[in-house]
Amino acid sequence: MQSFKSHGTRLPAAVRAAALIGALAAASLGPAQAQVLQPANYAGISGGRARALDMDHASVNRALAGQGLPTSTDAIDRQATGWKVFAGHRFGPNFAVEGGYTWLGRYDFHGQIIADPGTVNSQFKAESINAFAVGILPWTPEFEAFAKAGVGFWRAKLSANGTFAGRSSSAESARGWSPILGVGLQYHLAPQWTLRAEAERFFNIGKADRTGRTEIDLYSLGVQYHF
Repeated sequence: MQSFKSHGTRLPAAVRAAALIGALAAASLGPAQAQVLQPANYAGISGGRARALDMDHASVNRALAGQGLPTSTDAIDRQATGWKVFAGHRFGPNFAVEGGYTWLGRYDFHGQIIADPGTVNSQFKAESINAFAVGILPWTPEFEAFAKAGVGFWRAKLSANGTFAGRSSSAESARGWSPILGVGLQYHLAPQWTLRAEAERFFNIGKADRTGRTEIDLYSLGVQYHF
């Protein structure tokens, strides 16, 4: 049987190029799949912007009135900085469990006390301890989408200070739990490092008559370490 070499024949350039591309792709897929599946444990940190969707003048005025401060607010900041730390365990290519702590932000308000010449500055703060089930959809060995559902045990506080008559400060806090939903994308940089971007919604944070109640969206970018 005669070989290509004995005839002096070379493979067509297109075939050789395809073979080279295939070899490079095969070499890159092996480590990338290891990035996805191993190691299974991970921890990370993310930060970004939070938004209190339902914090308006009426809800803040109602909550402050519950503290004995009938107020007419004239300035509301619904945007804040949020961040979180988290850890999880991945059971395979499509499922993980995850938990962590999320700082949902501080939101500032300003207003005038009704029937009083004084002014009031108030802050709504919220934080949550969370647990999630995570569904994962790998698109490529390095790139994945995920969705998660869970529950958060939250604490919210509405505090006020200013020049109102009789006292200089007031505060109410509330605790509870509510559902959380999230979606995101992640990109595996190396076997132990992953970039992660996500959007989460925290439902029904706070008590309407004590601290105000709102849904909070958190948009974050972070990094996770696999171990």
